[in-house]
Amino acid sequence: MRVCICATQVPFTRGGAEIHVESLRHELDARGFQTEVVALPFSARTRLDLLKSSLAWRLLDLQVGVDLVIATRFPSYLIDHPNKVVWLIHQFRAAYDLLGTRYGGFGNRTEDRRVLEMIREMDNRTLGEARALFSNARNTADRLKRFNGLDARPLYHPPQHDGSYRCDGFGDFVLGVGRLDKLKRFDLLIRAMAQTTNGVRCKIAGTGPMRDEVEQLIADLGLSDRV
Repeated sequence: MRVCICATQVPFTRGGAEIHVESLRHELDARGFQTEVVALPFSARTRLDLLKSSLAWRLLDLQVGVDLVIATRFPSYLIDHPNKVVWLIHQFRAAYDLLGTRYGGFGNRTEDRRVLEMIREMDNRTLGEARALFSNARNTADRLKRFNGLDARPLYHPPQHDGSYRCDGFGDFVLGVGRLDKLKRFDLLIRAMAQTTNGVRCKIAGTGPMRDEVEQLIADLGLSDRV
């Protein structure tokens, strides 16, 4: 059986979604499937770029020689295939739960309203086409139900190094792991550290576009010896 995993790729960005896709391919290969990852670059730099990145998936033809497609995050699930399963990592959250927040990026202009309407229509139609609809977490499923009226079954994948984790005790630090992006809100963790009085430390593991700002915030708050 030939399976294509459809993955959205922001150039030079690697995080949980990429690990999710790689792990899925590994597991399918181990079970005897012929597996290929099909990734298209994604850009939301402008409203037009956002719509073009979405349309590219709809125009992609994977129907010949592919028995099953597994779509993941927006907009890969726009792929048109008679045997489409979606394992939803996330939608374009700026059009949903982040709308109206400082992370949303959409205003009340006519252009913004039209783009939001198009995104929601695309999601309702193309997610509704799926033969089976899963999500990577209960929160993701809840958002899908709330905003689109679609039911997804939460399917939790094992961590990348399943079986290797252990606890040898607890230290005197808080550990934060993730991509250094504004939506991850590491600034809240750092500002919270400035309010502590018991000398607890913080270790942050990750890289990303906000690295310089994170380092500057740590220095500005005088936390370089603890964070």
